[in-house]
Amino acid sequence: RLDFKVFRVDTKQMNYVEVENMGDRTIFVSDNGAGYCCPSIGTKPNSIYYTNENDRNLHIFNLEDRSTSSILVSRAIGANMSMTSWVQHNIFHN
Repeated sequence: RLDFKVFRVDTKQMNYVEVENMGDRTIFVSDNGAGYCCPSIGTKPNSIYYTNENDRNLHIFNLEDRSTSSILVSRAIGANMSMTSWVQHNIFHN
């Protein structure tokens, strides 16, 4: 199980502050460290979605209560075939 800390960067003051609540936003992180933050449309708000190389699950970390839930995405994917690339849903809309 992973634990996450989220920080907001203030480029004017050149500092950062820990964020305990992202409101209606979701962060996606892949096992190679790439990720992005976007509005929670069809996802759990104030959460971080991530995968790891040890299983085929999609993990959801709730920032508010610091709990983690997991979803088995597909049994058809081989145990060593989990590779994550996140795609924003709105790139498919005109």
